[in-house]
Amino acid sequence: MALMPDPANFHPSWFHNRDYGLMAANPFGRNAMKQGELSRVEVKKGERLRLRFGILLHSAAPEKEVDLAAAYRDFLGQLPKPALATADIWAPSATSRAASSKAAGAAAEPQSGGRTWAKAPVVANQIADVCHPFGYAGQRLDPASYLGRRVDINFNTGLLRTIDVDDSMKPYVTGEIPKMPSGEYLGKFMQGYSRMYLYSGNADAMSRMKKIVRTMRKARAADGWLGTAGRFVSWDVWEHTYVLLGFLEHYLLTGDPDALEGANRRR
Repeated sequence: MALMPDPANFHPSWFHNRDYGLMAANPFGRNAMKQGELSRVEVKKGERLRLRFGILLHSAAPEKEVDLAAAYRDFLGQLPKPALATADIWAPSATSRAASSKAAGAAAEPQSGGRTWAKAPVVANQIADVCHPFGYAGQRLDPASYLGRRVDINFNTGLLRTIDVDDSMKPYVTGEIPKMPSGEYLGKFMQGYSRMYLYSGNADAMSRMKKIVRTMRKARAADGWLGTAGRFVSWDVWEHTYVLLGFLEHYLLTGDPDALEGANRRR
């Protein structure tokens, strides 16, 4: 996979990969990661910031190399002409707002196999969707293809066999401080489990999500704190972000009020 940022984006992107599958071309956060100057951009109420990126999925025999430079030139040739301004900011029209509001108010469309999100957005989109992708349950990848094999390995070998959910939850049960914030990974696991459940209907993915929600709700402090390190001294805000995203992911998928309560809890 190759990520290709539009040179007309407001700021050049910097790239980083992680061994669990993250690939990022990120125009933000360079200063926070001690990689350069601030990349702040202000978007006023009613305006829009547009960023464009291309994604190239490719495969080749081991002895051959993909010409990524040529692929990037092809991507640049497909961009709108004239090139976008550095910060392409514009206010949505009344027509697009009305169309988006109507679409956002509609119930989620059922997917094949009956698997779909239980909850639809309650805040109307301000920009009408240009296209509507197939639901996860309506998608099928050729298991013999490169992408199909990678998805199978990531799910059946990674999420279901390699990852030990109980070990990741142990700091919340025992109070021991892990080397890295466990909640970040648990939240990301839940996002992966939910989408693979929609795609495949795998019952183990659903049961793991439910187990994480039960354990995290039980471990939460009376004031709502749910971290594995000292308060406001390390990666705790980052950890809480993914914990909340995990709770919300499960709520959107199942409609389980316990998951929403876990995200909202305050004393």
